[in-house]
Amino acid sequence: MADDYLTGATYLMQAGAFRSCISTLIDEMDKTPNGMAAKFACLPAYFLASHDMELLLKAALLKRGTPLQQLKVPDVRHNLEKLAELLSGHVNISDTTLRLISALSPQHKQHFLRYGGPATLPHPRWLLEGLDEILQLCAVSGGGPNNSFKPKPLRGSA
Repeated sequence: MADDYLTGATYLMQAGAFRSCISTLIDEMDKTPNGMAAKFACLPAYFLASHDMELLLKAALLKRGTPLQQLKVPDVRHNLEKLAELLSGHVNISDTTLRLISALSPQHKQHFLRYGGPATLPHPRWLLEGLDEILQLCAVSGGGPNNSFKPKPLRGSA
């Protein structure tokens, strides 16, 4: 079990490094006027983001005592939706982030962003907000009523 916690901490550390790179890639990518990715050169940001989401979900689960072996089961290992479903048994995940995870999961599980295939490219802001929510859940402990993420309103929004 101690090794599982260490693995979770390692996943969280790696996720933090990837998150920093994702922000840089998104800041530098060509975007349409509404902020969407404009060129296929954005694929590395989305690949890193879906991998980051996997690491964050696994870190949050390991923190809550889910055995590492359970996360290595073939139907769970790279399945973001299954990982989120497991985590939802411990914490509340917003509907917006669950929709993001559902959008990313098929292409992540099938490795489409690595080897080619149909890709879903959500709005970069939505991507970052979802990653930040799951990161916050890595910091929240226990199963109490305050064990959910309440995002702050966007600056300038009503």
